[in-house]
Amino acid sequence: MQNPAVIIIGAGPAGLSCALTLAKMEIPCLLLEKAAFPRDKVCGDALSGKTMHALRLLNKNWPAELENHARTLDSWGVSFYAPDRNNIRIPFYLEKSKKHAAPGFICKRIDFDAWLAQKAVAEKWIDFKDNASVTACRYINHVWQVEVNGHVQYQSPLVVIASGAQSAIANAVSNFKTKPSALCVGVRSYFKGVENQDKENFIELHFIKSLSPGYLWIFPLPDGETNVGIGIRSDIVRKKKINLRLELSHLIKHDPVLKSRFKNAQQLSPVQGFGLPLGSNKRKLSGEAYLLAGDAASLIDPSTGEGIGNAMLSGIIAAKHCCQAVKAENYSASCLYQYDKEIYKNLWSELKLSRKLQYLSRHARLFNFVIRQIKKSKKLQHIITLMFEDIKLRKQLSKPFFYIKLLFLPYH
Repeated sequence: MQNPAVIIIGAGPAGLSCALTLAKMEIPCLLLEKAAFPRDKVCGDALSGKTMHALRLLNKNWPAELENHARTLDSWGVSFYAPDRNNIRIPFYLEKSKKHAAPGFICKRIDFDAWLAQKAVAEKWIDFKDNASVTACRYINHVWQVEVNGHVQYQSPLVVIASGAQSAIANAVSNFKTKPSALCVGVRSYFKGVENQDKENFIELHFIKSLSPGYLWIFPLPDGETNVGIGIRSDIVRKKKINLRLELSHLIKHDPVLKSRFKNAQQLSPVQGFGLPLGSNKRKLSGEAYLLAGDAASLIDPSTGEGIGNAMLSGIIAAKHCCQAVKAENYSASCLYQYDKEIYKNLWSELKLSRKLQYLSRHARLFNFVIRQIKKSKKLQHIITLMFEDIKLRKQLSKPFFYIKLLFLPYH
């Protein structure tokens, strides 16, 4: 497949989802990945309900197949720890739904991406080449000239750039630079022997004052392992001059909630850093004969840092617009701009709300108050559970009247 209909740069969740969707539409594509599979990706490793929804769009049987994968762990909810170290446990779904499949999973990216990549390798419409680093991408005479490993060239009238956070190729093609206030930086390490893990594998988010408006996470993994990390906005890191690697080490040794849980824990990997371009602001996602998808399109949730679900959905939507462009032989910027419109129609309300919630999390006293009130009220816990699925309910969190009502909510 020397000259495919579409070239996809990057075989993360966005690129793989795009390629797999194109294969369903019988559109030949070339999928290029700079690393050799299986390869790791520094990440929190949590697969949300949105990720499961995207998998069902690709193949209705894949969520169940993933659940039975030896390297995944069911997750039924999230525990929030306020700056004063009070905490609440909120299930993703109501108790009565537990007879169904888990709403979320935790799975190392080296395992999840490899599993999804095998689906792409099996497709005859996908020419999947890993260990293929794109060294140049030029649009000449209405054709993309894509150079791989410094010499091999492929041509296509259309490219999808899904090469991840702060991609040099994406920035060169779209002429875009992420602002520090729209970039989250994080560090992560794997541990074994962290004590007092949740029996239902709830993920933990610790909103510690020194990290505001970021947080420390603890995500359980199979075989008694745990993904532990910190995520915080880049501009805050610079302003406060925080060394995230030292801060992570300090917190697990000295934080009153964490230190006893890590006293016998074994660190399995070095602390690794990564950048996450947040979906805090709308940006241009397409142009003449190109589309951006996944982290290259800055679609990560500003308040939670979750990006896999949005990445996969963007890949699926990108494939739809690629198919339309190929069939119409119309690769113009005006035609492909419909992709931008559909992405933001589906995701912008949630991204904008998350940006507001990110700012709210900077107010430690307000955060402490909300957690204490929720902890006292079964009714409010029920509402917060529903908010995971209903964005209209979640919008109440960004309105002052919601917090006024908390003062007068009956505790039952």
